[in-house]
Amino acid sequence: MNDTIHYKNQMSTSGRTVYGHYNIASVQGASHVKHTVPCQDAYAFLNDGGSDLPFVMAVADGHGDKRYDMSQYGSELAAKVAVKLVRRVYEQLKESSTLLFRTFRDDFPKHVIREWRDEVLKHAIEYGLDTENQSEIYTRYGTTLLVALVTKDEILFGQLGDGDVVLVEENGGCTRPFQPDNDLLGSATYSLSSTEASRFWRAARMDYPTQTQFLALCTDGLSNCFEDEHNFQQFMSSLYTVLKESGPISEYYSLANILFDYSMRGSGDDMTLATIELQGSRINEPLTTVLNDVKEKVMNQESLNEQENEKKKKDSLLKKINEQIDVVDPLKPKPLSEEMSINQVAERKQEEMPIIHFGPRQDKEGIKILFNKRSR
Repeated sequence: MNDTIHYKNQMSTSGRTVYGHYNIASVQGASHVKHTVPCQDAYAFLNDGGSDLPFVMAVADGHGDKRYDMSQYGSELAAKVAVKLVRRVYEQLKESSTLLFRTFRDDFPKHVIREWRDEVLKHAIEYGLDTENQSEIYTRYGTTLLVALVTKDEILFGQLGDGDVVLVEENGGCTRPFQPDNDLLGSATYSLSSTEASRFWRAARMDYPTQTQFLALCTDGLSNCFEDEHNFQQFMSSLYTVLKESGPISEYYSLANILFDYSMRGSGDDMTLATIELQGSRINEPLTTVLNDVKEKVMNQESLNEQENEKKKKDSLLKKINEQIDVVDPLKPKPLSEEMSINQVAERKQEEMPIIHFGPRQDKEGIKILFNKRSR
């Protein structure tokens, strides 16, 4: 079992959990490359590897203003602390879904902020900064935070500051646990460094999906490439389609390239996208149950095959009998063939009926047509 918490030490990473395949990418924004500004995004994730253990993703976006000159470290510390504390809370409260969510909603943000600030002060001291004015230090490390906890029964989402959490269904429909905060203007956002930051924490939960869904956490550098919510959701739906074309989404190795391309022609900002394709609720069932269902389906299919073979034998026998009747007396009624003709008419009618397929409309032109080419 792999119980190591992973942090961003490369542009992208992917793999498989018991809940489904994941793919995570983080890129330095085109504007930051041009002006030699470090990437201020960060991510961390936990893959414990068992159905009784959680999968956790955290994404953080360090603030970009000059006042936040240490935010690249602040975001790394935030993602690291969040994943560690989510795991701890889950291990303590996993037997009570109600208590788990209540703690995640009410108490977890306070613990994250407290531990993040402790880690910030330690880092600042090691970095040689003057920590006498602690409030100023926290500001310099300012960052947002997004968290998702995936268990076999439910999924918890948490957000402080900007960024996006999106769920994409197999038919392409998108839903959001959180709507954009209309209380803030322009590029303003809440931060772990804000006074009473825990007041701005938002939490949501959902049952583990019964059908396959695509979950994505992303920093706002991505959504800022689009002129409205509709275009952003179309992009997320099309992106899911593109990722699936390679098979499991973990085997798509150009996610970072897509992000940088959008940064270069859009927001210019750093971008981080953490995704997992959730494989539906069969994860809650014991392996023996699944295997028994598979065995039952095989047996049912074998039974159908036997019935089909018996029908073919019967039809062949009827044909031979009718041929013999024709030889003896061509004008004699053929009661056996009447049943055959009824079946044939019914089958012919069925063949004439149109078969209508209902399914999602696929965007064959790809994702780039949704790009908003406004300059920044």
